[in-house]
Parts: sequence; C-alpha cells; structure tokens
Amino acid sequence: MVKMNKALMIGRVVSEIKSKPGYSRCRFVVVNKFKDKEGKFHENQEFFNLVGFGTLADRFNQEVKMHDQVNIEARLQSSTYNDNEQVTRRSYSLIMETFQITQRKEKDTQPYYAPVPDNI
Repeated sequence: MVKMNKALMIGRVVSEIKSKPGYSRCRFVVVNKFKDKEGKFHENQEFFNLVGFGTLADRFNQEVKMHDQVNIEARLQSSTYNDNEQVTRRSYSLIMETFQITQRKEKDTQPYYAPVPDNI
C-alpha cells in the first residue's frame, strides 16, 4: 500500500523568517477564493507554519523575503500543545521539500490581499 503525505501550495510569507544555519521557519498564508450559492464571492485565508531544514532552509533564508509569493511542495505535520488554560490544541506545519519564488513583493505597491471583485 502506497502512503503519501504531499501538499502543493502557492502562498505568501507573512512574517519575518526565523533562521539559523540549516533551519528556517516563518508564517505562510494561502488564500482561497470561492463563490457561494447566491453567487457572492468570498475569501478564506489559511495560515501555516512553514519549516525547512538543511541546505533547502539555507537557500530559503538567502532567497526569500517577507511578502514574497512562493510555490511550495511540502508534507503536513501536526503537533499538540496545551495553551495557557491547559486546553489541548493542535497545530499544523508544512515541512518544505522544494520551493520556487513565483512573485516578489515590491516596495510601495498595493497590498497583496486585494478584495475579491463582485463582478467576476
């Protein structure tokens, strides 16, 4: 039986990249746009921890900046923790396997979270 844990996503780096040699971590957002039954457009944002290791992380740290749009291939990893009120929570991280920068965020340009037009 073949087992696969693969995620292909295009999103943006929305935090400063925390790095050290062989390690990289940042927040990554994926925007999903959809139309409801009434024909109205909506936007849903999913945030993930994006983590890389080894030479891939070193390259990510050198090439990627906050607000860049990145195409990633990763595996999904979950972890549990207890919050301040001792409630068990689950978080999900994307562990990078490959990445490609698809768009750089230029200084002094419009925000990359544009509202979905009603007339599409």
